[in-house]
Amino acid sequence: MINAPFRKELHEENRLSWNEATKAHNSHKGDQAKFFREAGDTLFPEEKELLGDLAGLSVVHLQCNAGQDTLSLAQHGAVVTSVDIRHLR
Repeated sequence: MINAPFRKELHEENRLSWNEATKAHNSHKGDQAKFFREAGDTLFPEEKELLGDLAGLSVVHLQCNAGQDTLSLAQHGAVVTSVDIRHLR
């Protein structure tokens, strides 16, 4: 069994790592509202092909980050519920 202080330290390292990855992931996106108003789509062609027709399907998008892919799924006709894990301090 991992001792509690060590586990807490690992959790904190993981949280900080995800925070940095999120910053990098979102750093190039600019005005996201405008992007989606103008029918922007973050899904790759391979993803669209694998997903097929989403019109009217109920979809759960786990680990959605800031929701860009969730909005893209909705633009393809899915009814989407998205969930992400956030640790607030």
